Amino acid sequence: MSVAGPPHPVPPNALDRFRILSPDRESYWRNFALPGVIWLILFVILAAVGVVAYPTISAGLIAPLAFVGITFLEGHFVTPTIIGRRLELNALAVFIALAFWTWLWGPMGGFLSSPLLIVALILKDHLVPVASPQLPPG
Repeated sequence: MSVAGPPHPVPPNALDRFRILSPDRESYWRNFALPGVIWLILFVILAAVGVVAYPTISAGLIAPLAFVGITFLEGHFVTPTIIGRRLELNALAVFIALAFWTWLWGPMGGFLSSPLLIVALILKDHLVPVASPQLPPG
């Protein structure tokens, strides 16, 4: 956010680190509810600082709108791609699972979409192994 020129970009950038889910998944508050609250707090802070620091509202809203755009791209495209490569899953499958489970169960479904996809793929691998006998060509 320092590109948009707010006077002190360190606190929002430091606060943004809490928005990303932590890998240990210890508590519901830290991993599910807190990132959504942090996202809203960051947007309000960036909007308030931008409106106060710049002479026009449009110039002051550049940083919060850029934050929303970057967060959208990161959450919907970058993270599913990284998760897909790391777990050897197709990024499209991760994205479709995220969209489906979020639509079906709301935010909790989005939170559980990747683990449910991984469980489904492990079950598929165990129930239909690759080396299973095939029917003869007929």
